[in-house]
Amino acid sequence: FVHRIMNQHGLEFHFEHILVSSEERIAKPDPRIFHRMLTRLGAQPKDAVMIDDNPANIAGAESMGMKGILFKSASQLRQKLLDMNFSSTRTQQK
Repeated sequence: FVHRIMNQHGLEFHFEHILVSSEERIAKPDPRIFHRMLTRLGAQPKDAVMIDDNPANIAGAESMGMKGILFKSASQLRQKLLDMNFSSTRTQQK
């Protein structure tokens, strides 16, 4: 589902890594999902962004020091990424 929506709206190419919790079989906001993402990215929390449509999941990521974007629409997400100075050279997601 996530991959299809991102592809439909031209968002998928912005991200080098997309981790979907249902594919990982770890429910958010379980901290293990965020640790797994950071490990795969080789990133520190301050350098990662969590995008989700559930405020509790965003709060979980932010409590670990990650940036969070509450997803409302593709255009809103695009603007938030631009506001955070994310370029189209790839980043990371849900």
